[in-house]
Amino acid sequence: MNDLKNSKAPVSTKTINRNEFDEPTGNIYEAISITAKRAIQINSEIKKELLEKLEEFATYSDRKKCSRTRNKSKSLSFMRNYQNHMPWLLKSG
Repeated sequence: MNDLKNSKAPVSTKTINRNEFDEPTGNIYEAISITAKRAIQINSEIKKELLEKLEEFATYSDRKKCSRTRNKSKSLSFMRNYQNHMPWLLKSG
C-alpha cells in the first residue's frame, strides 16, 4: 500500500468519490473521457490568454525600442509565473 505521507502529489490534489464522479454517465471510462476533453478545452483557453498577453508585450516593445529590455524582463517574469503555477500549460501542443 502506498504511503500517503510520502506522496509526491501536489497539495491542491483533491480526492473525489468515484461513485459521484461517474454517476451522471454510469460509466467511469466515459466520465474520465469527458473530464479529459474539458481539461484540454480549459488548457487551450488558458494558453490562448497567455499568448495574447505576451503579444501585448511584443507590440509595445516594437513601438518603444529603448524599453525592450524592460519589457522582455516583464514578459519573462510573466511566463515564469505561469510556469510555476501551471507547469503543464506549456507542455501541450
